[in-house]
Amino acid sequence: MQKKKILYIHHSGRLGGAPKSLSLLVQRIDREKYEPIILTIKNGPAVELLKSTGAQVIVKPYLFPYHGTTVSGMSLHFFLQNNVFLIPTFLGARRIIKRINPDLIHLNTTCLFAFAAAAKSLKPKVNVITHVREPLLDNIFGKILKYANYRFVDGFISICKNDESHLLIKQKPAEVVYNFVDFKTYNRALKSKILRDELKLANTSIVCLCLARIASTNGTLELIQRFNELDDRFQDYKLIIVGKKLNNKYEKKCIKEASNNPNIFILPFRKDVPEVIASSDIVFCPFTEPHFARGIIEASAMGKPTIGNRIGGVDELIIHEETGYLINISSQTDFENRMLQLKSEEKRTKLGEKGYAFAKDNFDAKTNAEKTFGFYDRFI
Repeated sequence: MQKKKILYIHHSGRLGGAPKSLSLLVQRIDREKYEPIILTIKNGPAVELLKSTGAQVIVKPYLFPYHGTTVSGMSLHFFLQNNVFLIPTFLGARRIIKRINPDLIHLNTTCLFAFAAAAKSLKPKVNVITHVREPLLDNIFGKILKYANYRFVDGFISICKNDESHLLIKQKPAEVVYNFVDFKTYNRALKSKILRDELKLANTSIVCLCLARIASTNGTLELIQRFNELDDRFQDYKLIIVGKKLNNKYEKKCIKEASNNPNIFILPFRKDVPEVIASSDIVFCPFTEPHFARGIIEASAMGKPTIGNRIGGVDELIIHEETGYLINISSQTDFENRMLQLKSEEKRTKLGEKGYAFAKDNFDAKTNAEKTFGFYDRFI
């Protein structure tokens, strides 16, 4: 049987949820049935991660995504990029797709519709799938993504129901397959004191971890403000934010807000995420814009209770009062009440156990990769 070529197209060189999920997917693909090829349009540490899958990886950094999601937002830079590079990207995509001649194209984000358009201009019957990984902006750029994806894409896989709700789908095949984790890597049996040792925290400390880029949409400032308003009842709680990188105005503001609080620590991004989670007691997700939160599913896979802001995406990943708590991140009273409930180690363990069971049912890499491959069968 001749192998079917699947061309995966990825949009960023940075490490994050999208390249992690793509690498886990490609690692599990049936190499007797499919030949995976990954085209990434940015250089960076994600390239090495994608190469570790064993698939052929092609890097073409002169091509560009079309921004229009809540994750990237919209800036003058992105506005100019969208308008200047759309046609050159379309033409460059045509050359690459013509050379590879894939049987199926899997776009790793809605921002890559130019590649779908290029493929259809060459071979109208080639099937293109979009992996929907973020909500669309409620403006002209979000609408362009919405209608362009509907025009050029044949099927949609969304990482959560909230993200799917932003699309125009009608009668096209669509399925929600939650982002997933490798339970061998995110193993609840893993024991670590790495954060306590690095920061010289007492064994009695309750380590509260936030794994997210420091950004306004991720609610970093709101989380710091809630911690700054805590009284002496919360002296054992230590907030550790792992996500410092860009050194922009917002990040500087967050660092300044936290500077006078000895119970708040802000650390750069790091690769030893499983060890970091294992050394924590509670994992926070204070996102202020609807979005899937990989930190929640990684924490749940390791049996850690989670607290998240009650917004779209996040509210699909936490079962309120069973695996963690959904709160109003702007409410100090709500915040403190849930924190006090998690002062009990027994309570944390109980929620963590239920979180693990929920993660096993919904976020297991093996199961969800098979769901994705099953979706391919509709087109190949």
